[in-house]
Amino acid sequence: MRDAEPVADQHVKTVAVWDRPLRLWHWSLAVLVLIAWVTPNTYDSLHRFAGYAVISQLAFRVLWGFVGTRHSRFDKVGLRLRAAPDYLKNLVRGNTGRYLGLNPAGVAMLVAMLALLMISTVTGAMQVTVRFFGVWWIEDTHAYSSQAVIVLAGLHVLGTLLMSMLQRENLVRAMFTGRKHPPESASPRQDARSLARADHGRQPDLESGRQHQDDGASVVPAPGLRAAAGVQTDPVGIDE
Repeated sequence: MRDAEPVADQHVKTVAVWDRPLRLWHWSLAVLVLIAWVTPNTYDSLHRFAGYAVISQLAFRVLWGFVGTRHSRFDKVGLRLRAAPDYLKNLVRGNTGRYLGLNPAGVAMLVAMLALLMISTVTGAMQVTVRFFGVWWIEDTHAYSSQAVIVLAGLHVLGTLLMSMLQRENLVRAMFTGRKHPPESASPRQDARSLARADHGRQPDLESGRQHQDDGASVVPAPGLRAAAGVQTDPVGIDE
């Protein structure tokens, strides 16, 4: 299968990571949150439409977290949340790690964003009911959680740009194309001797230069030494 886009190293191909439903969800949610942010008390009908649409988006994301493709599922969320503090410490030291899916900091951001969006949309819907209309704690909870969503969205954008620079990969484009560089394409400094030893001891399945992912996507790592080196790309001991 021919890859969608070349990278700087002609021997390194990209691998499918984010499936199309997840990418459509990500960008449509961003648009809906932006609409909801700029329309309260001015375009109430549009504001309510955006809020109800976000609720449907959240329902889809929860469902897709169980039935979606490999990097859409929630099966490693707990593990990566526990790893987030150590990951951030390593990040401060300059060790970004390499993940095909979300890194631990990204998982923490996802969980916080989904939780805040649920609180914001549910309290927003409660505000327009007879029973809860004008109830101060409902209004305050909706306002504060909505503001927190915008703050997290800004941090998400800044974090994505920062990781794009540190790892020299356009992560914004990756969420459009669904494809990223495999970890082998950004292997850390290695001397020729260690690479030669790794090349000598590589397994036959690595010689084929191709491995298969659970979701059917094909990874084509750099052939030869780089693929065989078995570079540690995960600073907190989590695979991909």
